Amino acid sequence: MKKLYEEMETQISIEKQKALAAERAKERQLKEEMETEMREKDRKVNELLKHHKQLQEKLNDMNDQEEETKQENIKLQTAKHKLEQSLAEAQHLMEESQAYANQLRSQEKEVKFHQTLTTLHVTEGIALERESLVKQLNLLRDMNRKLRDETEEAELRRMRTNRRS
Repeated sequence: MKKLYEEMETQISIEKQKALAAERAKERQLKEEMETEMREKDRKVNELLKHHKQLQEKLNDMNDQEEETKQENIKLQTAKHKLEQSLAEAQHLMEESQAYANQLRSQEKEVKFHQTLTTLHVTEGIALERESLVKQLNLLRDMNRKLRDETEEAELRRMRTNRRS
């Protein structure tokens, strides 16, 4: 009976470790995927910022030369307008990238929350299963005790019967 109880406890422990290991592996994989995606988004944002800085520098250069001549001023105004459009597009792209990065961060928090809930549910399931197994073990112990008592009682009756004979 003790061996059965120990085997049940060992089985519970093994199942719990398997469930936790599988959950950790999922978490690691998801985290790695999200980190890779975040690094890629950060790289793109850095490229956009660099491009934005370059465009801003070009725009500043154009503004400095604006004073030279009217002819040159017309050309510079045209170039300035184009650069402003590019800058606006770059800023828009940068804002979209930042919004997407924020969305990924939010999703990561949500995934971590769901993973925590899943782990909690698995742990609760293991606890319920263990509780059920403990109840079964207690029932087996009671049955074993009753059988021993009945056996002892039958042995006493047999001994009394043998003494009388």
